[in-house]
Amino acid sequence: MKKGKADTLALYLNESMAVFTGIQNQLAEDKKVMDDRKRKFCEANFILLYADFEEELRHNILEYRNLSIVYDYIVSCLGDFQALQEFIRVTNRIIIQSGNDVSFLLKLKLSIEDILDRIAKLSACNNHGNPKAELSRFYEATLRDYATGDDNRTTPTKATIGQPYNPFYDEWQDFELLKAEIDGIADAGERLYIVRRWMYDIRQWQVLNDHDGNEPFGKSRTPVSETYFEKMNRLCSIEMERIEKEMEHERNAAIYQHNRQALTGKNRLPDTPGFNWNGTDTDLLELSVALLKTNTITRKDGKRMTQKELKEAFEKMFGMEIKDAKAKLSNAVQRKKSLAPFLESLATAFEEYTKERA
Repeated sequence: MKKGKADTLALYLNESMAVFTGIQNQLAEDKKVMDDRKRKFCEANFILLYADFEEELRHNILEYRNLSIVYDYIVSCLGDFQALQEFIRVTNRIIIQSGNDVSFLLKLKLSIEDILDRIAKLSACNNHGNPKAELSRFYEATLRDYATGDDNRTTPTKATIGQPYNPFYDEWQDFELLKAEIDGIADAGERLYIVRRWMYDIRQWQVLNDHDGNEPFGKSRTPVSETYFEKMNRLCSIEMERIEKEMEHERNAAIYQHNRQALTGKNRLPDTPGFNWNGTDTDLLELSVALLKTNTITRKDGKRMTQKELKEAFEKMFGMEIKDAKAKLSNAVQRKKSLAPFLESLATAFEEYTKERA
């Protein structure tokens, strides 16, 4: 099981709460040390570290596919913060009245409380010790959106699980049959509608024929549900994702072609990039993550922009290719001296600019 990102987030939260109470209690610190701490515990770093934890959480969900194990992973790594009690005693009113680094402390308090609230929702449980809805929703969404299937398992047949509960089950929940129907249809929108309709049929069948067991977290005892429904649901989800990507590609290609035809003469789009990126690949990845996580750059169509899309946009702008982006980004978040040196250099450059203009 991976737990490095969760441990890093827990350590970061404990350190940030300790820094918070230290400043609030007016403990003497060197100015340079204080400036370094303020840069380290900025909002962007909280966002980045929590996003890393969520990625690790998704990995563990897909690896174990067991809600109880995932819940224990969260509680074990993020269930105890040594600096928490001292931190929660300080209210906004106390901060304002103290007049000591008020702006920084209020922002830091908001960032810490936001992450603590997210963790509390994920680690909440009911009177029986079972996870509440927040983690269950995250768990189900991860399986739905990211599951790729197990290569060592074959698609189940009637012979592998016994007689189905519904005599029509094998026919209308056969994924091969569904593929045969939609592959002959040119219109992607119609294909997407058919797959969604089949998924609704699956869910209705499950409600009518499935039986809830008394297993932990409401796990079904029905063999058909565990074997047929989960597999078919995942296959349909992957097929829908494939069709949606195809539709998105077609839309983008049409928009690009229209824009190129509309621009002529001196306004014509250049065939080669007119800009150079003089920083490192990691610098650009650091910048793109911060822009993405703060929603500074978004898609015009309102859909969620992915890290890969933003990376490719920068690559196209600068006529470059960032190889092994995931590895470089992973190495970046493991840095000991500074988590975001490039962003810090940008902040320093702007401060120097304001001094020159003063």
